[in-house]
Amino acid sequence: MKENRIIAFLSVLLVAVLALLFYRLQSHNFLPSSQPDSTLAVPRVQQLRLGVNIPPGTALHAAAERFAQRVSEGSRQSIRVSVYPNQQLGNDSQMLEMARRGELDLVLIPTAKFSTDLPEMQVFDLPFFFPSRQLLYQALDGQLGTTLLERLDGIGLKGLAFWENGFKQLTANRPLLVPTDFKGLKMRVMNSPILQDQFESLGATTIPIDFHATRKALADGVVDGQENPLVAIVSMKFHEVQSHMTISNHAYLGYVFAMSKNSFDRLSSKDQHLIVTTAQALTAWERDETKRYEEQFMDTARQAGMTIDTLSPAELKTFQQVLDYLPRKFEQTIGADIISQAQEVIVQYLASQTQAPEILIGLDADLSAQSARVGLAFKQGIQLAIHTINQQGGLLGRPLRLMARDHQGVPERGRANIRFFAEQPNLVAIVGGKDSTVVLEELDLIHQYQVPYLIPWAAASELTENGQQPNFVFRVSLNDRLVVPFLTETAVQRGHPIAIVFENNAWGRQNNMRIQAYLSQLGQQPAGSWRFPPGEKNFQDTITHIVSTQAKSVLLIASPKSSLSFIKALSSAVPHMPILSHWGLIGDAMTAEEINLLADKKVVFPQTVLLYPPDTDRVQRLLSEYRSYFQTDSHELIRFGAGFVHAYDLIHLLAQAIVAGNSLDRQVIRAALEQLHAYEGIVKTYHQPFTAERHDALGLDEYRLAQFLKTGHIVLVDRVDP
Repeated sequence: MKENRIIAFLSVLLVAVLALLFYRLQSHNFLPSSQPDSTLAVPRVQQLRLGVNIPPGTALHAAAERFAQRVSEGSRQSIRVSVYPNQQLGNDSQMLEMARRGELDLVLIPTAKFSTDLPEMQVFDLPFFFPSRQLLYQALDGQLGTTLLERLDGIGLKGLAFWENGFKQLTANRPLLVPTDFKGLKMRVMNSPILQDQFESLGATTIPIDFHATRKALADGVVDGQENPLVAIVSMKFHEVQSHMTISNHAYLGYVFAMSKNSFDRLSSKDQHLIVTTAQALTAWERDETKRYEEQFMDTARQAGMTIDTLSPAELKTFQQVLDYLPRKFEQTIGADIISQAQEVIVQYLASQTQAPEILIGLDADLSAQSARVGLAFKQGIQLAIHTINQQGGLLGRPLRLMARDHQGVPERGRANIRFFAEQPNLVAIVGGKDSTVVLEELDLIHQYQVPYLIPWAAASELTENGQQPNFVFRVSLNDRLVVPFLTETAVQRGHPIAIVFENNAWGRQNNMRIQAYLSQLGQQPAGSWRFPPGEKNFQDTITHIVSTQAKSVLLIASPKSSLSFIKALSSAVPHMPILSHWGLIGDAMTAEEINLLADKKVVFPQTVLLYPPDTDRVQRLLSEYRSYFQTDSHELIRFGAGFVHAYDLIHLLAQAIVAGNSLDRQVIRAALEQLHAYEGIVKTYHQPFTAERHDALGLDEYRLAQFLKTGHIVLVDRVDP
């Protein structure tokens, strides 16, 4: 019994000791807790798929694999990227749609494949546009590349970086060293208007053929030549069925590295940062690797018996001169803001390469938002005027060049543009945009920097009548101080009392006060005055009040979209009430339905010059020059023809002042503008267009009433049947 008690005691003691030991070990973290510890949990691995159209053995594929490795390492193996090369997941179009739907995480796709959804990507298809490879990289790594990547957000993708497949070269069965060498050739192209235009202007016939069918088409003589980077030429064995290759580097085959927005948004902010920075950090390596591979590809082609020529600087210049119309012709398609961002980099580069740089003129306008078409009209008017002047030898022995910047209708962006332009040492003047509200915010900087500012559209009287001495703002356009009596008298003639409807901003309020004051001078009172906030779409109460006053006509002061919304609403309620509008109505692009509405309603607005039918022989001659220089028969210009012509005339008046002052000094130019004599412009013959007291070149004699036809043309009211 005693032994049993001893054994029982020792057993209890052993259990107690073991329990104490277990507690001590656990409290000192030597044993795992019964509660789960997140620091020791196995991390969840996120699997991402990257689709690529390029096979292994290329710089792009090598960069994709390196990207996958670095993301894995940077995430401590919590993100694994699997690379699927050689279109294993589908062709480019299929992979693009999969990524947009969130069914594929990452894609590397040629920029050309985005041309339908994002036409601005076609900037890389423009031949001989960038003077050098490094300059293109500078544009891609700067604002141009940032803008293009940001545009991917609109189609469900997150832009990460621009990688490349290299620069395009030319192959055929004969040398291609001058433009005339292309005459009579059949060239394979992608289905792209820019590429077709490129070769057809050189005298070739273009045949769109699928990339994978190109080698057979070359071998069978269906086509005589093609363009592609070296990696494509060798990997697809084009060099085996073509005898000659020309190293032209004429266009860039960029690749968009992008992630599905759905996939990107599922990542933590830390992982998002890792994905973006890794893609960007590898960009320089991928470019270097592409060039390294290109040397190998050239050796392969040469060893196969291919003759390889490289265009000389003189030969390059010849091609550039023949094809330099393409950026102008396709600027509306690609986007004036995109072309302008690229041109800015080029202009600054060219200025650094010469001791007598070109004379610069700045354009500060909306090139991408609501009024982008008007901004493009300004740009084209300036470009055509500069072309004419340069053909005549330039100014003071130096050529002119335009540099354009987009303010998107935002005053602060406009102010930033003024600062930028004012600091350019060879800039002599800035041409302003369409919006009076933007220019009003810029006036202090214009006079602080003392740079001549030329207005081809904005009508607020305060812009030129600004009280500044000396005054640096000059205008060829309407002036609201004159627009008010011009429109008000016409409205009264069409039926009074009149209803005043205006947008509630500084421009609208100022015009409302002027109209009421002018009516008072005529001994009349308006039927009423109604304001609405910008962007308003519901006008039911306003129209009810207008009807209750028995108003006989409406005088409308508003921006285009607001004007159209009001006119549509009024047309439904009071179909036959005359509407007279400020020309602010026509400052945006319009749909066919909107033009039909204005034509049916016979909405009347002021104009200073009409392009269809041409007012004068001078207008007819200008249109002929326009079609030749821009290589287009487009009638899109017609809607914004006044802005185009005003900008054209302003540049010629500026040129007259530079010659008269024999100086590029801005203060000398400003003073010379006030002392100009006669100049035969397009709008009119300008007899002393500006004086010290008057900085508006147009007066009431140039104001005429116009309206739309359903074709989109603007015609004089007295030429339209009532």
